[in-house]
Amino acid sequence: MWDNPGKAHLFFILCFLLTVCTKVCQSSGYFELQLISVENPRGQLLNGDCCDSEGRQADGNCGLDECDTYFRVCLKEYQQEVKIGGPCTYGLEITKVIGGNTFQFRGSQKGSHDTGKIVIPFQFSWPSSKPNKTCSSSLLGEAAWETGSALAIRAARNCCHTKRS
Repeated sequence: MWDNPGKAHLFFILCFLLTVCTKVCQSSGYFELQLISVENPRGQLLNGDCCDSEGRQADGNCGLDECDTYFRVCLKEYQQEVKIGGPCTYGLEITKVIGGNTFQFRGSQKGSHDTGKIVIPFQFSWPSSKPNKTCSSSLLGEAAWETGSALAIRAARNCCHTKRS
């Protein structure tokens, strides 16, 4: 083959094109959070104010108009002290309003796994500081109400799925 300059030239061009056009590795996956229930029996924000501007009733509870609860799930790097603000480094998902003060996701425990599930896809390798661990980052989620106030929650157990090709 090396005796024929045309074949050698073609071989080097082919090697160059394969080097330039080949995708070495691609990562993709998704982070999912399964919600089971929400309980806010007094209809209050994190700061103690009522969700709606009606104010408190004589018994100390908020009015009859319930909170408009939705979730904002923000994936960011591990933080010793969780900060609600700032960019969502690894992904963001905001649900529509899904309930009032207190509600449960009926399918969460009976087999229908899509009810109350929040999924955030990603297209990169998930950071890991431990060998053989797919996912070691913290989750910062917010249960938010229509006034914009938020309650920060941390998920002790999260579910992260990655697929490499």
